[in-house]
Amino acid sequence: MSTGQTRSPHDELELVRACLAGDAPAIAEFDRDFVEPLVGVFVAKGLAPANVPSVLGDARSHLLVGTTGRPALGEFTGRGSLRAFVRTAAIRVWLNRQRSDQRRREREQLLLFLEDHAIVDEELLLIKRRYATQFAAAIYEAWTALQPDHRLLLRQHLLTAMSVDRIAEFHRIHRSSAARRLAVARDSWLHGSKRILAQQLRVAPADVDSLLRFVRSQLELDLAELP
Repeated sequence: MSTGQTRSPHDELELVRACLAGDAPAIAEFDRDFVEPLVGVFVAKGLAPANVPSVLGDARSHLLVGTTGRPALGEFTGRGSLRAFVRTAAIRVWLNRQRSDQRRREREQLLLFLEDHAIVDEELLLIKRRYATQFAAAIYEAWTALQPDHRLLLRQHLLTAMSVDRIAEFHRIHRSSAARRLAVARDSWLHGSKRILAQQLRVAPADVDSLLRFVRSQLELDLAELP
């Protein structure tokens, strides 16, 4: 087989076919000539060297195995260079991972806020414990479904404790407009949460309403205490 620098398009296609067929020597060659050189690419992009092996592992799995049993390497047609194809696929995996990490951090922040401001109510705490996973998923799904400007307003108010006056100043709008927009964002989140909880939890309406009262109480309590 030719080296990585002198492979013809035909050679690259043959290598890809052999990798997809599970040929061990071909996979080792693919790792050596196409995966390992990506270390320098990611370090140059600012990725910490300690995190490079994990990202490369995800990219390699994406290319050779795929998330649904369909390896991304199977999409290579030979019209461009295999090196460019692998590099593009790996960077896409890295960017998706960054977005996933950001979403996870955002969800943790939101849940910590709810936890820190929880009203002590034994019934609601029991419901929350019983449906902890579904509760977290529903709250976060409703959050991600919000319009970007609604998420910004809620993040400013809930996570950075910005008052309505500060929000109005930040967005260069009147205080009453800021309060109205914040209320709309809050209601959109709550209504989305109710819809998703009803679908995912499959519980009696009273339980869904209890959960939503729990969430609503935290948000309304915070709004009522604004200066």
